[in-house]
Amino acid sequence: MINLKKLDSKWYYVISEMFNKGSSYGILLILSYFLTDTQYGYVTLFNSILTLSVVFVSLNLTRNYITRIYFDKENNIKDVVQTIVSFLAVFNIVAVVVIIVVSQFDMIFSVPSELISFGVLVAMFMSNYDIVQGLLVAAEKKQMYCGLSIIYSTASVILALSVYLLFPQTGIYSFIGSKLFIAIISCIGALIYFIKVYHIRLHIDGMILKQALYYSLPLTLHSISGFLLNYFDRFMINGMVGIQDAALYSFAHNLAMLLNIVVVAINQGFVPKFYRLLGENNIKEIDRIISHNTSLLIAITVLYSVFIDNAMFLFPSYYRNLQGLTFMLIFSYILFYGYVIYSNYLYFHKKTTIVFLNTLFAGIVNVILNYFLIQKFNYIGATIATLVAYLIMYILFYLSARRMFPGKIYSIRKMTFSLLLCSVCVVVYYFARSFWLTKLIYIGVIIAAMLCIYRKRHKEVKMHG
Repeated sequence: MINLKKLDSKWYYVISEMFNKGSSYGILLILSYFLTDTQYGYVTLFNSILTLSVVFVSLNLTRNYITRIYFDKENNIKDVVQTIVSFLAVFNIVAVVVIIVVSQFDMIFSVPSELISFGVLVAMFMSNYDIVQGLLVAAEKKQMYCGLSIIYSTASVILALSVYLLFPQTGIYSFIGSKLFIAIISCIGALIYFIKVYHIRLHIDGMILKQALYYSLPLTLHSISGFLLNYFDRFMINGMVGIQDAALYSFAHNLAMLLNIVVVAINQGFVPKFYRLLGENNIKEIDRIISHNTSLLIAITVLYSVFIDNAMFLFPSYYRNLQGLTFMLIFSYILFYGYVIYSNYLYFHKKTTIVFLNTLFAGIVNVILNYFLIQKFNYIGATIATLVAYLIMYILFYLSARRMFPGKIYSIRKMTFSLLLCSVCVVVYYFARSFWLTKLIYIGVIIAAMLCIYRKRHKEVKMHG
């Protein structure tokens, strides 16, 4: 029997993120069997709007900031939580004004205004729950975090599907309405938790808020730049080509997004250890853990690519020929892992301005490339632009981390070789998949090799604590 207490924390976060983000994409996948391509395109645009809205209404003062500030001994976490919760409650007045203004229009940039209004409204109620998640991650309360994620996500799925099946005329609003209802319930629950555990009241400490905004405002700009990098292409495809093509691109993007979920989850389990070990200057242990996690990512990426290719027949016929597009997007998330690892070094020293500038540059390049490539190659052009932008991010964050930690960051040669090996394995499979015997032999060899490498890495990490 598995001893849950001794289970590596990253597995808790992998499971948690699979439920947290996977639930939304899972609902969309199920709804794709019932919704028209136009409806599916709009609901994916809503998801993108919600992502951007969360940034604006929270000013990035929630999970990321809480996780980092938790390790600063000079700060009282109770006062920090109290100040942030109080400030965001007041700041939500701005969000209400935005909703009122947006509601005066029918369409904004070819997007129905009600999608924008609902995106902002849902985001308003998500901040408190995000703060709770940040506290649990920082305190390494992995079991509580995992349990809460499963309950939250499962409730969202059950509610959305129940509403749609009982009232099919609600269409995409079964998904949007469930998001809003669960967000409101979790907001109230989180507030009760803050009052009970931290005894907070409505009070804003000016000095704490100043420090928090100094850290978070560049990250807000970073997240907006990240929106240009990760989501703006869907709006450009919608405006330049049409909502049907945006739906195809979004569907493939959602399939590839599992790798994003895995990367984020692995990094969540790594960050608390990373901050502690880097503070102790234990570079060797950091390198061992990164190597171990990288081997795990390669194994998951290759196996997931095989799974997606062989599961395409299960999806609606409109989306069954997107293997090539999905694989290209998977390459982007392979590079995403490398960029995330090197960004941790910058977050440790709170160099959020550098994080923003790097992301902004890559985001601008992505938009420019999208403008030209979408016109010529449709959504394939958007995929190429995304891949190039992530490559730029990977290089920029490595150079920034090296400048700050000369001789102490993870080897770029090891990282690049590992990510390149992962990409090659996926490419070889893609061209070998037409021949069943070759494919089966290749899959067997890859799985055996991955198991050997992973076991070796696991023993190394375990041996060194």
